Amino acid sequence: MDRMVNVRFYSVENVDGDATPFADCLHQIADRQLPDRESEVEPEIVIRLERHDIDGPNIVKGELVRIQSENLPPKAVRGEPVTRLGVPSIGHTAAFRYDTARSILAMETGRSGLTPYRLGMYVAELAGVPGYGVWPVITENAWQKLEDSRVRKMMVKVASPDRLAPVAAEHQMVKSALTQMKNAAHTTYVEAVFGMGHVTDDISNRRARSWFRWLLGERDNDNGAGVSKVNAEIRVDGADQNELLRFIDCHLGEKRKIDLPNDDPDVSYARRDAYIQAVMAQFRDEINAQF
Repeated sequence: MDRMVNVRFYSVENVDGDATPFADCLHQIADRQLPDRESEVEPEIVIRLERHDIDGPNIVKGELVRIQSENLPPKAVRGEPVTRLGVPSIGHTAAFRYDTARSILAMETGRSGLTPYRLGMYVAELAGVPGYGVWPVITENAWQKLEDSRVRKMMVKVASPDRLAPVAAEHQMVKSALTQMKNAAHTTYVEAVFGMGHVTDDISNRRARSWFRWLLGERDNDNGAGVSKVNAEIRVDGADQNELLRFIDCHLGEKRKIDLPNDDPDVSYARRDAYIQAVMAQFRDEINAQF
């Protein structure tokens, strides 16, 4: 069966000054029996480290499973009426590889309920550490354009800004402004443009980068905020017109349809892991340049 596999890169950072390496926590969790690896990181989101292995000196690889026991689909056999599924739960899986030298995670995304953000929550909870920040890796070209250009506008579209989790004080101000705008208008989403107009001054590149990194992380957190636009309008000296950078499209990674078996978890994992390994090799130079 052909399946689209979407692999994206993330940087993993310790929070609250904790010095426990992410890989060490994965090793500790893998030493437990399967039932002891399960954790409900959010309501009805039960995650388990299903597979764990070491591939060379700097790579930890494995697979997560989300155990779904609510809202199960019915069993459907061709030519027969639908019936109860007949099992107490089903599993959604996502393979990953983690580069311990650069603290870079390559992980399947788009899997039901399995996000890099929830992986960070899961590892922190089972290992008993303060936590890990998991941030999208943006292409070097996009960051370089932002750094070398004059930032004239920042644009964002959010469905539920009250669910955003600020990292810095400036993020809290953005959240408050977006929330007030949405509540005042009683709309299903809020779209805002922050710009300089005809003023010659530009938006701080550092502040723009902080905003975009935070908002892109919130988009991947799957926390219900519904971030669907994170754009910058930039002006390059000597250019005739401004350029639009769509940062959601600048998340480093690749997706491809690969041949996966219908009912063989071992073969499916092996093929998805091999694809992630190939994607990591493809983007090795860009990762090394940034980290």
